Amino acid sequence: MRYILIFFTLITFSASYSQTLNFYYDRGVEKLQSGNYESAITDFNIVIAKDKYYFEAYDGLGKAHIALKKYDDAIADFTAAIKVKDDYYQAYVSRAEVYLIKGMKKEAVKDLEKTIALNPKNVQAFDHLGKYYYDEGNKEKSLENLNAAINLKTVKAESWYIRGLIRFEKKEYKDAIADFTQAVTINSSFGDGFKQRGIAFYNSEDYKKAIGDFSKAISLGKTDLETYTFRANAYLTTKEYAKAIEDFSYIVTTLKSKDPEIFFKKGVAYNYLENPAEAIKEFTKAITYKRDYFEAYYERGVSYAKQGSTKDALAIKDFSKAIELNPKSADAYAKRGKYYFDRKKLDLCIDDMSNAIKLKEDAECYYIRGAAYHEFKKKKEACADLKKAADMGHAKAKEDQLILCN
Repeated sequence: MRYILIFFTLITFSASYSQTLNFYYDRGVEKLQSGNYESAITDFNIVIAKDKYYFEAYDGLGKAHIALKKYDDAIADFTAAIKVKDDYYQAYVSRAEVYLIKGMKKEAVKDLEKTIALNPKNVQAFDHLGKYYYDEGNKEKSLENLNAAINLKTVKAESWYIRGLIRFEKKEYKDAIADFTQAVTINSSFGDGFKQRGIAFYNSEDYKKAIGDFSKAISLGKTDLETYTFRANAYLTTKEYAKAIEDFSYIVTTLKSKDPEIFFKKGVAYNYLENPAEAIKEFTKAITYKRDYFEAYYERGVSYAKQGSTKDALAIKDFSKAIELNPKSADAYAKRGKYYFDRKKLDLCIDDMSNAIKLKEDAECYYIRGAAYHEFKKKKEACADLKKAADMGHAKAKEDQLILCN
């Protein structure tokens, strides 16, 4: 009878002891989840003091130390858990995360690979390896691990995002957009996800959707130069010139950009809005920062031309400078040639149109040169040019050919 009592006493003591340990462990977990890290550490230490083989307590202790940025202590905790239970894959993952924080990449990879060996369906390990290999420039290995994570239904937005970047770099824009979409679905505050999807839409020439994504990214704090520049260019492409000017202005005034292309494109937008005076200001700024910017000289010449005969000399000067900087610009020759024709400088017009045609055959250039020849009473040359222009589909040339060349 005495032995039976002792047996039941031992059983009761063991159950009570186990319940006490579990009480402190569970309370430690609750405190960890509520952010009460120091108090959680106290409870986990109580458990370990009573049972040094309680590996889950080491894991909890390590996570609390991570939260407090005591990374060396965390590594020691996870290592202790592994010593107690060498197949405890959760501790390998957690220790790898700390190694990554500390820049100990080789150690992290070793732990992550060990995790997968112990549990081939551990999505966290594949997530981490996918990012690690991407950062290291090994896109093939990164994609291999990201695909595994995604097949395991990862809920980590960054994994979808990184795979999207890899597909984007391969110009697989449709697939990249699908990945970025999944990333922002998981994390609706993922500014980089919206931005990169916007760039993919932009490269796919879906400018309206691109604008929507850039605007969302900006609302989430992505107010960087690249995001604003892409949106401004998209507005310019969709002929929303006032909005483009607003973005270009923000880039200059708030982001302090001195990129000549920004001023140039802002000038182009003003030209489309028939505001040559403001356009000239922007092209002049572009030229200030890039003295050999032939496109800016050309467009400023166009803007001067829009202001009438009082700006003739300035327009001609800019067209001439554009040609000097780029003698192979057919457009510059053609624009200056048309300018000469309108001002009855026919010999100069013929020279410019001839140069333009040598560089790029164009029906309008043939037509204007033919008209100049006609003014000089050179019927043969005039009719040859009118025929060429007519054959290229120039409607007015066809009309004039019937009148002048029969």
